Amino acid sequence: MNILVLGGTGYLGRNIVKKMSEYGHEVAYTVRNPGRIGEFEKRIKPIKADEEQVEAYFFNHKIDAVINTVCTYGRENVSFEDIIEGNLLFPLKILNLAVKYNIRNFITIGTGLPDDFNMYSMTKREFSEFGRFYSKHYNLNFIELESEMIYGGGEPKDRFIAMCISKMLLGLDIELTEGNQKRDIIYVEDVCDIIQCVLSHNVEGYQIIPVGTGDAPTIRQIVEYIRQYLKSDSKLKFGVLPMREGEPDCVANITKLRQMGFSCKYDWRKGLEKTIEDMKMERG
Repeated sequence: MNILVLGGTGYLGRNIVKKMSEYGHEVAYTVRNPGRIGEFEKRIKPIKADEEQVEAYFFNHKIDAVINTVCTYGRENVSFEDIIEGNLLFPLKILNLAVKYNIRNFITIGTGLPDDFNMYSMTKREFSEFGRFYSKHYNLNFIELESEMIYGGGEPKDRFIAMCISKMLLGLDIELTEGNQKRDIIYVEDVCDIIQCVLSHNVEGYQIIPVGTGDAPTIRQIVEYIRQYLKSDSKLKFGVLPMREGEPDCVANITKLRQMGFSCKYDWRKGLEKTIEDMKMERG
């Protein structure tokens, strides 16, 4: 297949670009900041994350699928305008182009968080609703992969699991909430394999496919397992940070994945162990 990955230099996008290439697909990707292009991505076609540039690529190439990994979280110093642009407006422009150029398959990475939990989850849901409309009216297969917490080696250090591992490798204490919220964490390689599974099954119409392992340890269990595996002296200060209002438990219903014959290679413990070992190698 000829595939365009939106957001190919983000953490998930970079992994998808690499994995889809290994599967034998012809892959191109969009990039906003050329300075983020790694050694592997330099060998693959980069396209400026611009509507005109993407349209030119669609005009000159027959594309079988678009995979949207673009996302902007509602973290500090991120404006609502940036969140709306990243999660809704830019991918919607590309969705319009996909219809214009008769691209049949559009896969987007959504979130298992409740729709109204924050601006990030709301804009992700709004984009999925546009996908529902386009699928109904324009012969488009729109698949939302409703993902839980994705993690793995090479992850930015400001994300929760990578932050915990980094601090414990240094023996630093970690301030946490009570940690009773449940999280279905899924290793990044499994997410890439799920995308390949979806592509190979020619999923049709509008579909929401929950993506996770189906098992949801608590944040406390996750962090304590990391400390145990590392034999770290870091103190875990549970209860120092407040819980976010309306903090949900998140666990994927993996019925649809099972119906496609898919099962994750990594449970949460094996995934954490692999991530820890990868991060040790990154540190040298």
